[in-house]
Amino acid sequence: MKQLRLLLQLYRTKRPASAFIRTFLLLNVFAVIPILCMAMYFSSMAERFWKSESYRFNQKAFLQYTNQVDSKILSARQAASQMADNKSILSFITDPTFSEVQRNTLIMKSLNDLKTAENGMDLIYLFSNYEKLVLTSDKTGYTYDQFYDKAALDSYSSGSYEPMMDRTYDTDTGGTHEFITIYQNIPRIPPVHLDV
Repeated sequence: MKQLRLLLQLYRTKRPASAFIRTFLLLNVFAVIPILCMAMYFSSMAERFWKSESYRFNQKAFLQYTNQVDSKILSARQAASQMADNKSILSFITDPTFSEVQRNTLIMKSLNDLKTAENGMDLIYLFSNYEKLVLTSDKTGYTYDQFYDKAALDSYSSGSYEPMMDRTYDTDTGGTHEFITIYQNIPRIPPVHLDV
């Protein structure tokens, strides 16, 4: 408090000597304040503009990504539906055996073709619940005991699956891989219509 009083007293006793300096300082203060206010206003406007542009860009990118995911899911469902009508696949389901080499090779080639069709599918399994045999898009046949993704088969066998499920898979390297699993009954079970 004493220091403030000393400064005020010093200012009163030692004012700028010339009228030119006082006028110069006064004009500068009146010129700088409006310029600073305008600069702050335009800076605020520019910041709002860039934020809104960034938001619009992010929103557009997100919508494109969700549309791509929806398109891939639709494509996977259509592929599963087509597989349900394939005669070779139906014969594997009804008469599962690894001894039908030509049929199984044709099925695994079809599964691999679906996988490589750029529709977002990483793996396709064909599981016969009768004999617990699996054919994959990697052109390999497995028994249930040898298969690496038993969680998918167990959920199908127990009936605890949904037509589309979000799952995780533990990799050999110790990490986890998140993915969407789509199940399709073969042969297709027609929907039941109830009259009320």
